[in-house]
Amino acid sequence: MRHEMSYSDGRVWGVLTTERAESSRNIPVLVVADVAYGPADSVAGLPNADVFGATTAASLVANWGSGSRTNDERTAADRFCRQWIDGPQVSGAIYR
Repeated sequence: MRHEMSYSDGRVWGVLTTERAESSRNIPVLVVADVAYGPADSVAGLPNADVFGATTAASLVANWGSGSRTNDERTAADRFCRQWIDGPQVSGAIYR
């Protein structure tokens, strides 16, 4: 499974994927600049980091997954975020 996350201009900034060794039990990891992150990991280096600072991978994925996404994308985002129950979660209906 591989879902690209991109800016409004189409540039890909991250990938939610199970195609990495860091992924286990079909639970995706977030890959940014070829580094794999779990939900509670701090992701630095994205645009506006100088203004907003680093953010957690779960915040990025929950925000992405809560938008207008396919059921597969929303499910992948939900599986990623659910690993950190106290962290940000995907909003809206998720069909499990």
